[in-house]
Amino acid sequence: MEARQLRVRWPFLLALALALVALALRYTVLTDDGAGAISRPDITLLEGVTGQGTKFELGIKDHRVYRLRTALNARCRGGSSVYETWSPAEHAPVHFTIVGRTFTTVERGSPSYPDGVVGRVAFTIRGTFTASGAAQGTIRLVGRYYHGEREWNACDSLDVAWAVGPQARARLRTVALGTQISEYYPAVPSLAIDPSPARQRFIAEVDETCVDTGDRMWQIQNQVAARYRYSGDATLIDSAVYFELHAWQLRSIMKLGPAPQARALYDAWLANFRQRVLVERKVLILYAHHHGAASRRALASYRPLKTEGNLLGQEFGLTRCTSNGERTLVPELSDGQPLPLP
Repeated sequence: MEARQLRVRWPFLLALALALVALALRYTVLTDDGAGAISRPDITLLEGVTGQGTKFELGIKDHRVYRLRTALNARCRGGSSVYETWSPAEHAPVHFTIVGRTFTTVERGSPSYPDGVVGRVAFTIRGTFTASGAAQGTIRLVGRYYHGEREWNACDSLDVAWAVGPQARARLRTVALGTQISEYYPAVPSLAIDPSPARQRFIAEVDETCVDTGDRMWQIQNQVAARYRYSGDATLIDSAVYFELHAWQLRSIMKLGPAPQARALYDAWLANFRQRVLVERKVLILYAHHHGAASRRALASYRPLKTEGNLLGQEFGLTRCTSNGERTLVPELSDGQPLPLP
């Protein structure tokens, strides 16, 4: 992808994150890498992997968990994602609660960002020792961002499996996860008036396509984020990948054909979708030619387009494709998974 070759400047990356994906920023308040990476001869290190493909290390001392080190991606409202490392150690600053062969801990932070935005960020982990030198469980990253009393953005990895020790990658499939909901497309009420049975079937097909392609987009973004996480252009690469995938999602929906009823309303929603894809591409092209001010103006037009598109789609009857905008805060936390935030 051409966008991967771009050399970017931090001010633009910050503007891209704030304006397009509503605060997809890297956190700086949770434990520093160095805190959990101290090498000590009395610590046994168990190595493994997470379900996202990131490395997972568990340090054992006196038959207890002493430290861990890993990283996760969390999906945010608007299609972006954040990548965050986590490396806590016992009493620096967390305490690992041990009950039999199981353990758990939570770390929370409250970072502050420009323009008065305040975050509430947390990691949580649950694990079980399954044998000598082997353990597995789930880990989760959640972030909420506020501007005054208003929630600005929400990011959530949902439960991610992890395993360490022999055959760690193969054992990931045996880890029980919390209820997996569509965190990016929670259902909202339909505003359709007297939809015909054919229209109801068509609505279900479109919504299902949104959810299925959204899940695939998330998988691909995780892979790309892991590959380029050390790049200075990581934020731009993530955005460029999302733009391409967003256009692919639109093409997938268009393959379903015309609406059997209320076609003008459905076509207006599709036109809005196309316009948002064009804005996304325009932003990258403008910046590639060093037109920073013009790219920021283009970004400013995106949010009202999304709000308008959600309303059009909901009036047509869509309950999933139109639920990831400002009117519905996502991801939801009432999904049966461990909740790291109070």
